[in-house]
Amino acid sequence: MAKVHRIIEQIGRQGALQLDIDRRVIDIASGYMSSEELGIGFLYSGWAQAALPHRRLKSSAAWQVKSDHVTLLVEPGRRPGKDAEPEYVGVPYGSKARLIMLYLQTEALKTNSREIEIGKSLRSWLNRMGIPIGGKAVADVRDQAERIARCRLSFHKNCR
Repeated sequence: MAKVHRIIEQIGRQGALQLDIDRRVIDIASGYMSSEELGIGFLYSGWAQAALPHRRLKSSAAWQVKSDHVTLLVEPGRRPGKDAEPEYVGVPYGSKARLIMLYLQTEALKTNSREIEIGKSLRSWLNRMGIPIGGKAVADVRDQAERIARCRLSFHKNCR
């Protein structure tokens, strides 16, 4: 595949199509090379040392993880309850929450803004994050996005 990439870089997609190379291979390589979705992602260095939980916690439980240099504290947020008492939504967890955080950090750095435009619909946002639409994906992302929006995330530098 690296050979096909070099050919496309040198003579372009149309030139590569005139060579004796399978068209499907050229289309795949060209699509890969032109995809904006494969750009570099940005991640705050604290996330490399401390991460969100892998599994769901009790809704009212906080999450704390410590490394040599940082401590991450995630406190669950609340939403207005059906009764008078607000209800906990829980801390974000799992791969979808991590993917959302990576997306938000990358977009913040790309746009140099704290405000992130996620798109006109949940479907378009899922598309930009590379999450296939179907099954539980929409419900999972909606749930994790609410948890992220409502929780309190704080990093603390560990002093010795």
